[in-house]
Amino acid sequence: MLSNGQTMNDIQQIINRISATGWNEAAGKGHKVNVHYIENRDGSVRWIWPCGARHPLFLKCYHVQGWRSQLVSWAIQLVFVLRLPTWVFRQVSVAGNFVTDRGGATNWALFTGTTGPNQKYILYTADEKGEGVFTKIAISNRAAALIATEYSVLQQLDSSVRGNWAYPQVVYCDPQFFSVAEAPQYVHRVNTFTPHHADVLATLRTLGNRTLSFEAWNRALDLDQRLARLTANRAKTPAGIVKKLGLLYQRLREKSVEVHLAHGDFTPWNMYANQQGALYLYDWELAHHNYPKGFDFFHFFVQKGVLLTRTPWQQIRREIETHAPSFFENDEKEHCLSLYLFTNVLNYLEIYEQQAQWHPQIYWLLETWNMAMSDVLRPAMPPRELVVLDVFDGVHHQAYAGLKLPAGPLEKLSLYSDLDLLLSKKATRALLTQCQHHPLVNTTKIQSGTAMTKVTLHLADDSILSLDCIHQLKRRHVQYMSVPQMIQTAETDTDGIRRVNEADTQRFIGLFYGLNKANIPNQYRQMPRTVQTDNPLLDQVLDQQFSDGQPRQAQLLEIIQKWPENRGFSRVRHWLAYLSDTGLQLLRHRGMVITFSGVDGAGKSTIIETTKRELEKKLRKRVVVIRHRPSLLPILSAWTKGKAAAEKVAADHLPRQGTNKSRVSSLFRFLYYYTDYLLGQFWVYLRYVVPGKVVLYDRYYFDFIHDSRRSNIELPKWLPKMGYTLLLHPHLNFFLYADAPTILRRKQELDATTIEHLTKNYLDLFQQLGRKHPAQYYTINNICLNQTTTFITRKIQSKLV
Repeated sequence: MLSNGQTMNDIQQIINRISATGWNEAAGKGHKVNVHYIENRDGSVRWIWPCGARHPLFLKCYHVQGWRSQLVSWAIQLVFVLRLPTWVFRQVSVAGNFVTDRGGATNWALFTGTTGPNQKYILYTADEKGEGVFTKIAISNRAAALIATEYSVLQQLDSSVRGNWAYPQVVYCDPQFFSVAEAPQYVHRVNTFTPHHADVLATLRTLGNRTLSFEAWNRALDLDQRLARLTANRAKTPAGIVKKLGLLYQRLREKSVEVHLAHGDFTPWNMYANQQGALYLYDWELAHHNYPKGFDFFHFFVQKGVLLTRTPWQQIRREIETHAPSFFENDEKEHCLSLYLFTNVLNYLEIYEQQAQWHPQIYWLLETWNMAMSDVLRPAMPPRELVVLDVFDGVHHQAYAGLKLPAGPLEKLSLYSDLDLLLSKKATRALLTQCQHHPLVNTTKIQSGTAMTKVTLHLADDSILSLDCIHQLKRRHVQYMSVPQMIQTAETDTDGIRRVNEADTQRFIGLFYGLNKANIPNQYRQMPRTVQTDNPLLDQVLDQQFSDGQPRQAQLLEIIQKWPENRGFSRVRHWLAYLSDTGLQLLRHRGMVITFSGVDGAGKSTIIETTKRELEKKLRKRVVVIRHRPSLLPILSAWTKGKAAAEKVAADHLPRQGTNKSRVSSLFRFLYYYTDYLLGQFWVYLRYVVPGKVVLYDRYYFDFIHDSRRSNIELPKWLPKMGYTLLLHPHLNFFLYADAPTILRRKQELDATTIEHLTKNYLDLFQQLGRKHPAQYYTINNICLNQTTTFITRKIQSKLV
């Protein structure tokens, strides 16, 4: 809040601006007036009214929506009823009673309007009979032009046929002022779309309705030149939303445009209703004759959703879908929505670029516009690229820096790359809310920690985008770089993206790989060395690491642990945070077990290799591949030949070549391997699954049921099948198969009859198991590698993300 003296100066400046327009020549010339005022959240003056006023006339410029604003309105009215304004509201004495000759001395109130290039003052005056007049006072040439537009449109409405609705009647018009009579019969606010709203829009559509080619529409609104200027001169606006405007422009060129007169700001706060629900529509200053069909319709829902109810785009979209059938034919709705978004967003971005201070509502609008534009652009651009643009637009006004970001447009980020952002926890929460409400994000998986929040976004096309929001740079309990300092020294590229500077990036690479006992990749070692710290010993160790690529963890720890941030109470705090993160990870970060079965030649090895790469690169999961069984117990022959020799013999012989026919021997062999499964499953679970790793089995226990000969076992199928009930069932099981000729072209280890027999048995088994657990057992005709991989990846993602 500003000091009383500063507020008095602000109010005096407001009165002087009004005086400069010629509204009242006596203003500011020795007259003194005592006024009350109410401020905006930023301390600027919002409402002014004279001391002694008996009614809160300034509430005529206050839109009531929801219980909070209703409570504010009731509280203010109660203050006036009890005659307590002097005790509740602050007051100042200023020079210039600017309404003495244009209304009663105490029957007025001034609203200072919304900050920005279009700002105007709204003065309400009432005579002794209570008949009121609203006067717009232009304080800039741009505002004066808007007043002229409104006057012209109201004259056109006077000469046009209209429906059962009303608009302001002009009392006085001047280049700087515009006065209209109050319509006292219209007193109700209407925040929902009704048939009366439809009546207004139907009338407006008849005024100046025509169809233009895109080029003619482009010339009428100067769209290409305005977009080019915005793109070239963008200083405050995030780059992503401007890029999407360019994409929309290219898509819209393909069709003609139906245009007509539009109000331009068809919102609940620019209309009242009477007892019958008929509307009184005011504030026509943004009206235009070349706005596309549906402009006012979409604007009502978008502006209401963003500024009144704080509704995410998806909910706004559902409300639009409810009312759209009566306005649009066939599939034209999407085209009209795109036209509206392009026109409206371009209009306001031009205004916001000129606005010195951005209020929170601007960021609300930018977020919703971004989501809406991504929604309509999904047929033209991959969801992952659109979401990346929206992520960086979402943090544009936050303190952040991208770490190890690739060169070039970030929306072209590799499918196997993630985003590392240095970001505070508060800013991360705001970004997460945006991601969770994004129309192209199906699910959001969040893994929160004290030093980092990991976010995995499962997108509409089943692609994955992973974000690491880094709050502290630590290796276990040791902090090795300062995130706030790296953010402060970050550099901004031509797209407005803040990137960690080169010196900090190289220092991070050296410390990260060194502390994790990993070799520095060649791609980083080839970078010119620019790291210079205030610690010569640390510089020496980092230089050595970049020179030979070898980690020097012990030397780094010896240096870093002596830093103040890693000693005393800070060291204890880091240890507690590390223990907390480790405990939470063990509790919630579960991995999974996935099995792949199929006869030799079904393509298991290729699919397993591809799946492993997808899990490691896209889902950032650590993967362990196990062949057939846990192998807690060695192969049986290892007890007589030794492990190495036994494994060599097994590798040199084709499968299913064993000659064992003894039931006793087979039972012994089965019980031996079954013990391995029974005990080994817990070892696999504790060693791999609990820490969050994904286990891929190349063949599994199912071989003992239908292909036991492969393990030199001859037993009835019911015995191993019964044994499966005592095992922990894997999370996902895939049986890969193909017809015999295809299998034989890949591998000639089995004959066609055996292939068909085994395939049928496996299919029957998976069908039986799938009836009990339909989301765990899948059979795949593995003919097309891409289709198989896509199917498996989607099923895994549905479990992990």
